[in-house]
Amino acid sequence: LYLAELEEPLRNHPHTRFIWAHAGSSAEIHRHQTRMDFLLPVLTRLLADYPNLYVDLSWSVLQPYLLDEHGVPSPDWVALVERHPDRFMLGSDVVGRFGSLGEQMQGFKPFLDALPEEVANKVARDNFLAVLPKHRK
Repeated sequence: LYLAELEEPLRNHPHTRFIWAHAGSSAEIHRHQTRMDFLLPVLTRLLADYPNLYVDLSWSVLQPYLLDEHGVPSPDWVALVERHPDRFMLGSDVVGRFGSLGEQMQGFKPFLDALPEEVANKVARDNFLAVLPKHRK
């Protein structure tokens, strides 16, 4: 629905890093439909077209996209992350109370385990640190 609004700044500001929260999914969308079948093809194209696009894989992407209803990683999502190993990062919507953060992040373990170790480390930690501004004195 808002793809043009997403692509315009990506195209017009190629030196700006954009982190697409939840890969475009949300809990509100999932209240009305369980799965957006167009998400993976659209994301695949956007990542190919815009090297300044990064993707936050937070909780609303975990199921039904990264993992199926049995907790099995999606081979298509694993392949996409492997094709763009520097462009994905884990995220969380935990706000205010962080006691459950570790437990929530453990939910990504089956997906991370399906990736090569180097890619999993990038997605779990290194890619986020890489997009942060460098400290200047």
